[in-house]
Amino acid sequence: MATVELSELVSYCLALAEGAGALIREVYHSPDAHGHGTVQTKEDDSPVTVADLRAQRFIMGSLAARYPSLLVIGEEDDAVVAQRDEVALLDPAVDAPAVELPQESTVPLAELVLWLDPLDGTRSFVDRRPADVTTLLGIAHRGSPLVGIVAFPLDDSRNTVWGGPRIGLHNVDSGHMTPLDTALTASPLVGLSYWVAEDPDKLAAVEAALPPQLFDLDTSAGGSGRLCVDVLEGKIDAARCHGFKWDAAAPAALLAAVGGQLTDMTGKALSYHAGTEQANRGGVILSLNDHWRYLGHEASSESPRLSSASEVTGSPPVAVSPASGVRTPTSPHDDSDGTHSLHPRTRSASGSSRRNSCHSCIR
Repeated sequence: MATVELSELVSYCLALAEGAGALIREVYHSPDAHGHGTVQTKEDDSPVTVADLRAQRFIMGSLAARYPSLLVIGEEDDAVVAQRDEVALLDPAVDAPAVELPQESTVPLAELVLWLDPLDGTRSFVDRRPADVTTLLGIAHRGSPLVGIVAFPLDDSRNTVWGGPRIGLHNVDSGHMTPLDTALTASPLVGLSYWVAEDPDKLAAVEAALPPQLFDLDTSAGGSGRLCVDVLEGKIDAARCHGFKWDAAAPAALLAAVGGQLTDMTGKALSYHAGTEQANRGGVILSLNDHWRYLGHEASSESPRLSSASEVTGSPPVAVSPASGVRTPTSPHDDSDGTHSLHPRTRSASGSSRRNSCHSCIR
């Protein structure tokens, strides 16, 4: 049975995310970036661009050449992607810059599934909102999130965020946290993906579940990748977004690295096995703490039983090791009643809403 060192696979995937980013930038900055034939509409009325197809061809083709037995499931249609044969693949013999993991492991490739969204935020790409565009690679092991990678190909101000429940969390900017003693507490801020915010029925359902007197809703937050990193950086407290597995796998792994959760709206963790349904039509919610409160106010006067990160992944959540600046395994922060606490978000002097820092959970 073919196996792979986890550090090698992560290193190669990071190199692929970087290479895909170059292709995305090339299309985005081309004179005819949004001209005839560049943007098409899929059967579900969502847009797809040449950048989506080229990036998926590059990542999937390169992985197939290096790891033939690794199953990769991408958002775009395989037959359409295969036609982009002008895309040069990454040499399978190339040694990507090595990453160091807290603990190394060898994994059978047959036990892995890589869920790929080559360009999360296609609508933002078309509408020229570059900060919302991400590339998502989520690796699942036996159906549970193992590694997540979120790259920002069009935003030079943000690094590629990567990590998972066994390997810690890397490149998260904690500078957005606001100390508790500098501002007044505010209602939790929930970011909504365009999939929710631009659909009147979905938006009405969210507003009914998360009433405005208790929650602040951000309807301009972007796609799943950006929302996940915004939660990790403390810009928002939670997010409601897509339920497709290629949108959810990478964020689920990153959140699990620090004891957070990504579930459906009943609080159930998603399965990332190869044969699972690719769409979760009710959407998903992601948060770091007190996950139950975002599942629907009218249904949760008491906290329901939720799967912890360790129960979902088989590994403990992680927090920061101050010496290394990388989050490493530890116990989650508990309140006296045993539930995970939400670090209250506060309003700064400028009036912006931010979540307080827990200094043992940021680098």
